[in-house]
This record gives sequence, structure tokens and C-alpha cells, in this order.
Amino acid sequence: MKVLLFLFLLPSFAIAGDIRFWKETIALEIMTPDTLTVKGTYLFTSKNGSAGRYTLYYPFPLDSSMDYPSSVVVTSTDGLKTYPIMREKEGVDFTVQIPKTGACTTMVVYKQHVRHYKAKYILLTTHSWGEPLCDSHYSVTISPLLTLSYISYACDSIKPGNHGLMYYFYRDNFLPDKDFEVSWKKE
Repeated sequence: MKVLLFLFLLPSFAIAGDIRFWKETIALEIMTPDTLTVKGTYLFTSKNGSAGRYTLYYPFPLDSSMDYPSSVVVTSTDGLKTYPIMREKEGVDFTVQIPKTGACTTMVVYKQHVRHYKAKYILLTTHSWGEPLCDSHYSVTISPLLTLSYISYACDSIKPGNHGLMYYFYRDNFLPDKDFEVSWKKE
């Protein structure tokens, strides 16, 4: 069975079918003033014990300060499977297989040129699933040559990392009320 789901963007009637968006782990990396790298891991489960193939739509934040990503790769988290993507005007489509009694974990990595020292990761489209995320982990790693000047969610911790400071926030039962936005400045 192949079903087209507009994962993060369209109304819940398109999503409220057989799968659940259960968990996400998002890492934003800002190593240069004009490039954002996003590494997202997403867990989807079967709602009613039925297996299926689902085409998911993954939107990107695009505006005067954020270009369409220069690279997008979608894989299984073990790296053994790369999913073909179909480029759309404001995102990409890809198809995943969700087993009858299990889950599918998918990784999306993209690089995006940014201007004006700010970036956004879309969270508000979580509402289109009709239920909160069970478990969510978010981080921003910023180069030592840059300073984070704004983050839209309060941090739970800040730690030094191999490539700069790492800012973390975690949420359970999370239905976002805003997107994940950051801004920075040069040291």
C-alpha cells in the first residue's frame, strides 16, 4: 500500500492515517557565518499494526535569508539504505517502509546557505500530525568564531563540544508553539 503523506505541512486529515510521528532528534550546526547544517533523525511507527509504504514530504524554511538546500541526503539511521528524493519547490518527497509491528527511523541531512546570521528549523508543522511528539531532542552547535545571540527555546544545558559550544533543549509530549530559530554574530 502506498500512501502520500504531507508530513510536516498539510492538514491532519492527510496524516491521521496509519502512521505516527513519534520522535525527533535535531542537530543544527553553524560552523561558518553563512552555512547551516541540519541533521534530523525521525521515528515513525504504525498506528494500527499495518505495514505500508508512505511517501513523506519534508519542507525547508525558505525566505530572503535562507536558500533552498545545496545538498539533501535521506538515509536509514544505520546508513545502509539511501532513500531517493524528489525535489519539490519548497521541500523534498521520499518514501519509507514501516513494518507492521515496528518502527522506521530515518535520517535527513541538509546544508543550507543563510544570510543575515539567522536560521530557522520548521517545528510548527508538527501540528499537522494531530498529536504531540512523545520525545524530542534539539541542539545547536556553533563555531568558537561565532556567538549565539538568540535561540527561540530556553536551553536545558550548554556544553563545550569538539567544534564549539553546544546548546540543548529537550521536550516530552511536545506540540511546538513556534519554530526553532537561532541567530548569531561574529566574535
